[in-house]
Amino acid sequence: MMIAFMFMLGQWFTMPVDSPASGHQMWSCAIALDGLDNPHISYGDVCGNPQVKHAWWNGVSWITEPIDPINTIDGTTNTSITLDDSGHIYIAYRSNAGLNLARWDGLIWTREVVDPEGNTGWFCSIALDASGKPHISYMTDGVFIVKYARWTGSSWDIRAVDSTGGCISTSLAIDAQGYPHIAYVAAAGLKYASWNGSSWDKAVVDATMMPWWGTSTSLALDTLGLPHISYYHLDSIELRYAHHDGFSWTVENVDTTVQGIQVWNSIAVDGVGIPHIAYRARYGMTTDCMRYASRGVSSWDMEPINGSVYVEGNDGKNDRFLVIGADDCPRVAFAAGGTLNWLKYAHRGCPPLGVGEESNWGESLRFRTVGQRLYVFTRSEILASLEIYDASGRLVQSLHDGLLEPGEHIFAPEPATRGVYIALLRHPGGTQTLKLVR
Repeated sequence: MMIAFMFMLGQWFTMPVDSPASGHQMWSCAIALDGLDNPHISYGDVCGNPQVKHAWWNGVSWITEPIDPINTIDGTTNTSITLDDSGHIYIAYRSNAGLNLARWDGLIWTREVVDPEGNTGWFCSIALDASGKPHISYMTDGVFIVKYARWTGSSWDIRAVDSTGGCISTSLAIDAQGYPHIAYVAAAGLKYASWNGSSWDKAVVDATMMPWWGTSTSLALDTLGLPHISYYHLDSIELRYAHHDGFSWTVENVDTTVQGIQVWNSIAVDGVGIPHIAYRARYGMTTDCMRYASRGVSSWDMEPINGSVYVEGNDGKNDRFLVIGADDCPRVAFAAGGTLNWLKYAHRGCPPLGVGEESNWGESLRFRTVGQRLYVFTRSEILASLEIYDASGRLVQSLHDGLLEPGEHIFAPEPATRGVYIALLRHPGGTQTLKLVR
């Protein structure tokens, strides 16, 4: 049996998350996923009554809430978000008080000042180690040094990573040993610092790069702990990518058609080690402003995310507005619309979410991935079939055909070979599809 899929794996879907009041702007969007691959976004609403906010998809709709409602944000806040295995949320952000951390423990939000040093917290980037302790890299303006803060379990251990000056744009990742890795730009060029257990090992990755304010960088580690870095080379006006193979660094151009002074970018590596980059391609232009690039066999494949919609940010110097889920589907948070920014969410190849791309049959049926399994919930007894097809449309497995009792149902697809598959659920309300990567 062959089937033609209406669900397009290569098509980007976007939806509004938060619409601004008059005079408001959404900046510095960062995204992370919970255990069900539901997106959570941190961002700054930086005009009117400035505040740091959190938005998340609860399975039915977007919920937004203020995290720091006090008017302490000066209009250029930076945010970074991550979640632990229990679904607890950590948001690092800069305010007039310095570097801050907000935590959701499942019941309430708590906030604290991590580093009160004046004008610090720029380009903050947060990550958790295996024990769930937060680590943050950031920059102090004026002296332009890179700093690193680690929660020990009782207090913050704060250290200077690079105090040579002229530093900007940090991005942090934590390896399997719990050691931090930081990419940043300094007077010597694009640099990479990794903690060896007693000191920082630092290397110059691209010596041709200068630390202009519009430069930006993003770091991700693959499953082997090897670093991948995306960065905007303002002097050459190029989006570049650097990768260390365990022996040496390789640098290559990704997009030489970018324009402007603020090409913010975010990198993520999927389960098979392929790098993906989302970036703001044209500052001050009116077309093709958010783009997405993924590494092919011999070159980079590039495509627009948001068509011709003007993108105002991710102003606010953020390195984490792209995330790859367990299903290897990319998700992006960005602000679009010019002076009055809409916070938007975009995805490709993922289960649809909201209006115009609805994944629910009303509220009576839900269909999603949970890790490597398929989850179906129905409020009433229905006739349904669930089948797995390969990328060519060939049926490879039938998981269910008949009555589904009310309640939750878990199915475990077992394709014979690795590859991309489609799960197709048929029910009285229509059909739904999910992409599976094995």
